[in-house]
Parts: sequence; C-alpha cells; structure tokens
Amino acid sequence: MAILIQKLFALHWPLFVLMVIMALAGTHFIESAVYTEEAPDLVNAPGRQLMWLWIGLPVFFTVSLIDYKWLVKLGFPIYAGSILVLIYVLFFGIEINNSKSWINIGVTMIQPVEPCKIAFICGMAALMLYLQPYIKKIWPILIIGVLTLIPMVLIKLQNDLGSAAVFGPVAFLMMLTGGIRKRYLILPVMAGLVLLMFLYTYVHKMDQEIPGIGSRPNTRIKAFFDPEYDPQGAGWAVRQSLIAVGSGGLKGKGYKKGDQNIYGFLPRNTSHNDYIFPVIAEEYGFTGGSLVILAQGLLLWGVMSIASRARELSGVLLATGMCGLLFTHFFVNVGMTIGVVPVTGIPLPFISYGGTFLVACMAGLGVVQSVWIHRKDYEQERMFGR
Repeated sequence: MAILIQKLFALHWPLFVLMVIMALAGTHFIESAVYTEEAPDLVNAPGRQLMWLWIGLPVFFTVSLIDYKWLVKLGFPIYAGSILVLIYVLFFGIEINNSKSWINIGVTMIQPVEPCKIAFICGMAALMLYLQPYIKKIWPILIIGVLTLIPMVLIKLQNDLGSAAVFGPVAFLMMLTGGIRKRYLILPVMAGLVLLMFLYTYVHKMDQEIPGIGSRPNTRIKAFFDPEYDPQGAGWAVRQSLIAVGSGGLKGKGYKKGDQNIYGFLPRNTSHNDYIFPVIAEEYGFTGGSLVILAQGLLLWGVMSIASRARELSGVLLATGMCGLLFTHFFVNVGMTIGVVPVTGIPLPFISYGGTFLVACMAGLGVVQSVWIHRKDYEQERMFGR
C-alpha cells in the first residue's frame, strides 16, 4: 500500500489536472451542442459523458500504477486480442450512423475500436523492441506495415474510415523514434504524396470513384478538393462548419447562442461529437477556439516531455505512440471542420461526446503516466545493478 501511495504522489499532476479540465469543459460544450428541441434523444448526453468521466478515472489511476513494462511484455497478446475483438465486431456488431462498430455489453454499448488503438500501441512497442537487432534493415518496415494494415482493414470493413486512418500516423511516429533509418521512412511519405496526387487527379480532375471504399468517402474527397462540389450534399457540412467558425468573431455569440447549431445547419447527429469544434468557435469565438487548441497543444507537449524523460526505449515508444494518437485525432478533427483535411468521422480528444473514446484516452494517458512514475525505478536498477 505504501508503494502505491508513493506512486500516486509521483504522478505528473499538471497533466492530470489538464486532462480533467478538458474533460469537464467538453461536457460543458456537449451540453450546448445538444441544446435543441429537435434532438430530445441527446438531452442526457452531458450527464452520460460525465458518468464516463467517473468511470475513466479509476481506469486512469489503475493503468498509471501498473508498471508499463508489463504492457510491453504482453504487447503481442494484447494486440492479438484486439484483432479478435475487431473480427467479432464485424460479425456481431451493431450499426450506428452507417458504421457497424458497436457492441452491446448489456448495460450500455461500447465502440471497441477505441481501446484497440491503445492495444495497437502496446503491440507496436513490443514489436519494435523485438526487432531492435535488425532495426537498421529495411524489412522490419514491411512487418510493421502488415501488422498496421490488419486493424486498418478490419476497421474499414466496419465502415469507419476515420478511425482506420489513425493507425498509419501512429505507426510512422513510433518507427521514427524506434530506430528505423530515416531514409527508409521516406518510402511511406512518398507513398502518401503519390496517393494525394492520385486522389487529386483521378477523383477530382477526372471525376472518377475509387472502387471498394464506397460512394460516401469518394464524394467527401471531391468536396475536399472542390468546396463548391455538391453544396447541398457532401460539401454541406464543411460549408456550414466554416460559417460557424467564421461567424463567431473574436469573442463568440455566447453560450447556447450559436445559430448554426441551434437551427440545425451543423450535422445534428454529430455536432456534439465530430463537429464540436465549430460549436465552440461560434459560441466562444476565436478566443475560445484558440484556448481549446492551446489546451490540446499543452497536452501533447506534456506527453512528449514525458517521452523525452523516459529512461529506456519501451517507455519512449509507448509515450510517442500515445502522442501520435492524440495528435492525429486533434489535427484531423479540427482540420476537417476548417477544410484543411477531408471530412472523416473522428472525435476531438477529451472534448467530443463519446464514452468509450473518453475512457480509452484516459487509459492512454494512464500509460504515459506509468512511464513517468516508473522512470526512476529503472534509473536505480542501472545505478545499483539490480
């Protein structure tokens, strides 16, 4: 018990406080996003989000107190288990908002892809450590690429392209810090540029559709390259989001006074989730939007500072992977609402509505806290030869 108390006192408290403040602020923003008589089924969303925050706190502390070395030692089974869960969802999942990515656990429904992202980071950390003797060769990239594509394909089959796209940047950042030669990492970067050029030429200029991904992603890609494309359909949400962000001005219109949200111009079923940032920007203006971005930036800076203080590679990999996960969610979520990236259904960390996602993010920060708490243990092991 004394050891557990010592570990609790060793917590990175500024990062914990920031996490809680962001989650509470998110509940506040969600309440405004669902403040409309047209969405009575969402009236309890703020209360449910607060309930998930209380569920996430013991998860956060439990993961923080576990020695992160065990998460890496069990990384392969954790990864394999997450793949089995994703396969289960394909056959027995429940479809919501055109994505078959939910399962019913009796008292509520959860979205398994969110904890699977944390499991992926643990598995990748274990794999990178296993490959260290060969890390300067080119073939480890192929193995990492295959194990990254497996969850991506399974999640794409659930029709959740946004979550599937998260795994690539996370794997890339972990490879960058795991010792892969930088010149080899040019390959995935070049592949990404070639894909972008292909999308621009084939989908936008030639007005063709990519087979196998469905009509909805194709129209979103076209709307990204041409904001005037299908203004009443695929381009509607982005146009209305830009209006909401721009109309907020410096200080915003006030709490629960955002016209774009109240009158249903923002997507009603996702304004509290994927489109929470335009709600914030319209009600609190440039000031409120900047504070949200600043908070996300401070969170990422805190995670990366812990990664830089980790005393061995597995801790660096875990913290870096979590930073990649949070950054990708943050960048894509905000970016799609201001037309920087194509529209994809992806939530904003600790702000958007979503119980499974909130708890998964808190568990992920628990992993980062574990790296911070246990860093001195390994310093002492090297010092005294234990």
